Amino acid sequence: MKDLLIDYSNNHEDISQPLIFWPSVMILLLSVVGIMWSLETPFAFSDVSPILNWGILFLMVMTVYCFLISFVLAIGLIPFFTSTIMLFLWLENLGYSIMYISIYGITFSLYGIYRGRRIQNNLRSVIEDLQNHKSPLQKTAKNLVVYDGNLNAKVMLIGEAPGRDEDEQGIPFVGRAGQLLNKMLLAINLQREDVYITNVVNWRPAENRTPNDDEILEFLPFLQRQIDIIKPRFIFLLGGVAAKAILSTPLALGKLRGKWHEYKSLNLEEGIPTIASYHPAFLLRSPQYKKHSWEDLQMLQEKLKNES
Repeated sequence: MKDLLIDYSNNHEDISQPLIFWPSVMILLLSVVGIMWSLETPFAFSDVSPILNWGILFLMVMTVYCFLISFVLAIGLIPFFTSTIMLFLWLENLGYSIMYISIYGITFSLYGIYRGRRIQNNLRSVIEDLQNHKSPLQKTAKNLVVYDGNLNAKVMLIGEAPGRDEDEQGIPFVGRAGQLLNKMLLAINLQREDVYITNVVNWRPAENRTPNDDEILEFLPFLQRQIDIIKPRFIFLLGGVAAKAILSTPLALGKLRGKWHEYKSLNLEEGIPTIASYHPAFLLRSPQYKKHSWEDLQMLQEKLKNES
């Protein structure tokens, strides 16, 4: 159990970290350089170069250090360091205070690092609780399947349950349905890494059957916790099971799709705009419904455009 949890956490932190953690780290580095840039420099510095200051000296030392640990890393960072120097010189020429900008940058970056870590820790708690939760589905399933994608995503995609391929790999939507989902996302200029992907049920039902009402109710609290943690701007429901679970309605999917609904949580201040559409696995069996899914995707795309 412990090994599975550790493996799961390690695999998925690698996916989300570049999208949450590292941008904040880079802003923090820029801000530290900015503060050092603003410090008073000795007269001896001007004998070397009229633009030499503590910030530039710090970048030079960092470059040498990077060469000592990794030549490839150093080569990759040189353009970044050069751009940093040019940026600060440009800001100085415009009359901006590098010190004030850097203080704001440090505040923003520390919040980003804190938020990214907090989301990861909260999500890790959900995974632990799912591991400790004894479900009858575990008897026939191989792996727990919780999420994939970006922990800071604006869009959360919710399917119904893992299939055979997902059960083998422990990642949602990796089979044929997942390949179609990737193409659907690309059609509205989204990558898989831009969204958060999960399912209503986290263990594969035997023989890929549809989850029953008891199983939906069993796993719904774990899904609701994920929504509260991620706080997506939009929810895109894939299939009737997800629509039934999130929208709490007995209506058929055909009557729910093509319009916006609202998901409400007691732990969130505002409701989340939600749209229901067909599951990619269903579209593989019934391609004539792809035009309806495309209409739903375009509705989501329009919302995202209005957000930016």
